[in-house]
Amino acid sequence: MSMTEAERAEAAALIRQDLEEEHRQRLAGVVASQERANDRRHDKNSQRRREEMDGLRLQLQEKFYEDNGYQIYVDSRGNEMWLSPEEHAWRTSRRGARRADKGKHYVPVGNLPPKIILFYIAGAALAVGIGLMLVN
Repeated sequence: MSMTEAERAEAAALIRQDLEEEHRQRLAGVVASQERANDRRHDKNSQRRREEMDGLRLQLQEKFYEDNGYQIYVDSRGNEMWLSPEEHAWRTSRRGARRADKGKHYVPVGNLPPKIILFYIAGAALAVGIGLMLVN
């Protein structure tokens, strides 16, 4: 069954319309990709600028802190920070005080209550008894 001229013209118009829509979408895609490329290029430039600013900030900050007597302090998590001499002295004295208190929780055996001493003796005797039974 072949197409009549009217059907052929109508089909040609629909095909042409589809092709024109596809063409518009392709052009829009190209324009969008060009804009994304320009944005990426702009982002790289701004990123380089930010990196330069950060580097300059770090240099000036380090020089300023050194000129004003600041000292580097490393906290318990390993983070480095600049502290004024007063802050540094306060933090290191606190750290020293905590370290000095660390081993002071030892209680000599003579100062233990008699119940605890009896408990330790009973535990040792039980361990010796079990050990002798296992050997025999």
